[in-house]
Amino acid sequence: MSTQKRLPVWALFLGWCVIWPLSAEAGTRRVLIVCGLPGNSEYRAQFATSIDTMRLALIRQWDVKQESIQILFGSRSMQQDGEPVPETCQTPATLEDLQATVSRLKQALQPDDALWVIVMGHAYFDGRHGWLNLAGSDPNELQFAGIFQELKCRECVFWLTTSVSGLLMRPLAGPGRVLISATDTQAEIESTLFPAVLAEVLDQPPEQKELDLDQNGQVALLDLYLAVCQGVARKYLEEMLLLTEHAQIDDNGDGRGREVQQYYLPEELGGRLRPGAKPALRGGQVDGALAASLPLSLIFPKEPQP
Repeated sequence: MSTQKRLPVWALFLGWCVIWPLSAEAGTRRVLIVCGLPGNSEYRAQFATSIDTMRLALIRQWDVKQESIQILFGSRSMQQDGEPVPETCQTPATLEDLQATVSRLKQALQPDDALWVIVMGHAYFDGRHGWLNLAGSDPNELQFAGIFQELKCRECVFWLTTSVSGLLMRPLAGPGRVLISATDTQAEIESTLFPAVLAEVLDQPPEQKELDLDQNGQVALLDLYLAVCQGVARKYLEEMLLLTEHAQIDDNGDGRGREVQQYYLPEELGGRLRPGAKPALRGGQVDGALAASLPLSLIFPKEPQP
């Protein structure tokens, strides 16, 4: 991984914002959003809204260029039936379109680039494999992972936000990859709140001190993951519902996701952090360490002068 450099705290951008930068040597940040068959009209509207929110937030606040975001959504007929679809989506989420899109991405990716793959929609477990609901043929976890072999870039992050998404951890795992799933393996089959909360956090991130949950003085990928976990847990608590999704992260390459958020969230949100204690990752080659080392470029509004 390339050496990362941070601008000093006093660096101001355009006179009205403070930027926490990516490495000065970083290339293009690319984002691929894949949402399979969204389901009924309610789910379809929810997913379309979340994707539009993510896209605009990534451009306005997270230093991603508009042309570097690709969206695959639903079926080809959905692009023409007048019902909600993401604003800039022109490509359906078929297995063939996914394969072709990723093939082009592999050709375009440069060694210093960063790639985020955000997977949304619905999935199911048949007793042996987990399957992602796409238009046409559904890939199982092994077939899906096979599409993303041999990605060559500085940073590779998968946001797997569907049910049973933990099943994708092992086949997708590899050195330098950060895998984030909304659920554990086959046990959690209900629809998740994770993608909607991810969109909310990207669009309206907490203030710097609140977002820096690991208290290391910079905003990194781990902080974003923890903020989403916190938001999901809070929604379940507010609605007094049984928590049916337990997000996990794997970034040490062993293919086993872990709930590292338990070391950062208070007990009322399902964590183990006691009042006054400082949060910290635990163990040897522990998951979360790579994500904590990947700074994000986020534009914070400048605090008004007294």
